[in-house]
Amino acid sequence: MRLVQTLSAPLVVLVLSAPWLAYSQAPEAMKLTGNQPPTDSRPTAIADRSHSISFDVAALDKTGAPIVGLKAEDFTVFDNSRQQDLLSVDAITRTSVQPGDPVEVILAIDAVNAGKEALTEEFDWLHKYLDNSGKQLALPTSFAFLQDQNVTMQNHPTRDTAELSRFLDSNRTGFRALRTSSGGWGEIEREQISLNELNSIAAKVEKRPGRKLLLWIGPGWGEGPDPDARPIGKAQMKLFNQIVGEWDTLRKARVTLDVIDPTISGGRIFNFNYRPFVKGASVARDAQYGHLMLPALAAQSGGQVLYGSTDLPGLIDRCVADANSYYVVTYDMPAARHEDEYHAIEVKVDRPGVVARTRAGYYSQP
Repeated sequence: MRLVQTLSAPLVVLVLSAPWLAYSQAPEAMKLTGNQPPTDSRPTAIADRSHSISFDVAALDKTGAPIVGLKAEDFTVFDNSRQQDLLSVDAITRTSVQPGDPVEVILAIDAVNAGKEALTEEFDWLHKYLDNSGKQLALPTSFAFLQDQNVTMQNHPTRDTAELSRFLDSNRTGFRALRTSSGGWGEIEREQISLNELNSIAAKVEKRPGRKLLLWIGPGWGEGPDPDARPIGKAQMKLFNQIVGEWDTLRKARVTLDVIDPTISGGRIFNFNYRPFVKGASVARDAQYGHLMLPALAAQSGGQVLYGSTDLPGLIDRCVADANSYYVVTYDMPAARHEDEYHAIEVKVDRPGVVARTRAGYYSQP
């Protein structure tokens, strides 16, 4: 069943991933195949200039608290190390969000890469999160369940915690392990399934206006046999094209991807090998498998990578807090000299101790 619905209010979506999560048909659900191609981009209320580009920027103090009241003159933006003349800097707060530019949250439950015990505990924590939030969440929220070769997404984002709890329960039963190959081939298979389903979610929400906070709950896929490895021959260009496609899909859908890897069961040790891959590959020969690691994609999108805590509700709140106060920076896009030209982004704030978190860059076309 495929239903498309346009939302006029801010929305929050939760994505949970578990290889053994079975799909049970619910009245408020739809299924998206992992092979669904991204749709054409559609301008948002903010980024509506044909030759301009816009980014959501979080300005934070040393404690991670958002800084409000900044002006355009407080920002300096560099595109491939060249300072840009800003067209606008729009300050967005939760009270100032306009109907044409809402914010939504998507909670993604990863049943492709998580174990049954961990996923069961994640469901319990999510219920506690909803129960402790009262009758209404601050932002419209929805769930997405990743399993096998499809994604089950909630049709109607809602602030109603009772409705969200019912949808969570309707997709809780019938867990089963994802049957993949063992060893390195199993990791590769899970990675491809996960990337396909990430694209499916982004393609779906791209049709909705405004910003999307996509919270991926779970460890994500592994780093593969060697994240530093570079393919050769045709595989080199194939990997580069996939990296470009992942970045473009998230940017055009205006998705900020956050990774929440709670220490629930199994005592996982978080892997920091993703950090060198936050910078994009400028040309095909620079493409490495590590560029497609989940935390690398999250950091590239301007999102957070959170780990090492059993307080799942607290980690969710830290991600959702990004919508409390942020800035939308817009400038004229420099002309590209060739296809898939990589542009690194750097944003500086002229205030002591203030740092900016935004997308690492983008790929531009002639």
